[in-house]
Amino acid sequence: MVCFPNAAGGIAQFHRWASRLPGVAVHAVELPGHGGKLGTPPLRDMNSVLAAVTPEIAELGPEPIVLWGHSMGATVAHAVARNLGEKYEITPHALLLAGRDAPWSSDFLPLFHTMNDADLWHSMVGFGGTPPEIADHADLLDLFLPVLRADLTVVEAYRTSAEPRLHCPVHVFTGRGDALVSSHGLAAWAEGTTEETRVHEFPGGHFFVHEDDGAPVLRVVRDLLLFPETAQ
Repeated sequence: MVCFPNAAGGIAQFHRWASRLPGVAVHAVELPGHGGKLGTPPLRDMNSVLAAVTPEIAELGPEPIVLWGHSMGATVAHAVARNLGEKYEITPHALLLAGRDAPWSSDFLPLFHTMNDADLWHSMVGFGGTPPEIADHADLLDLFLPVLRADLTVVEAYRTSAEPRLHCPVHVFTGRGDALVSSHGLAAWAEGTTEETRVHEFPGGHFFVHEDDGAPVLRVVRDLLLFPETAQ
């Protein structure tokens, strides 16, 4: 399973997932400018992201590849899935997308990447998942905000349609209190695949994936990967 985090998100969470998904090889994608690659210029467009990550993912075969993405990561995971098919004739086993509307659905959100630093920071803290104490350390904030803005630019400037459709099941994960998604936008993911699409709802907001240390989400992910015929 290849995992893509949210904007400016780290990959430590996925290291913890590896021990809780027995029999599943968990790979986390760390883009330039993030975590261990801090100090390298962050990418600002989807084509650059695809060029940076898709070749390495293609080399993971011949085992079935499942892509997971949360928020920005969901949009990137879908774009990578399409890129794998177009350039490498690889069809993912499944696509697991959390906390993000389909990129071709009508967008009701403001363009966060165009906001000034103060408004951008205030918005992100309001959605949860961003440690507010970062604001008390100017040096950390100066490192965090450019990476966040670059990531948001990647997804907010990205334009695509439901075609060409994928040929794998799509599972959509959402928090019932997530103000960053819409029922219409979540349902629109079904337009982008010839296979089954299912929506899995959980308590919580945009960062529902971290509720109860991720246990509710991981139970569903585990069942989808190991027992797909019986997973709910």
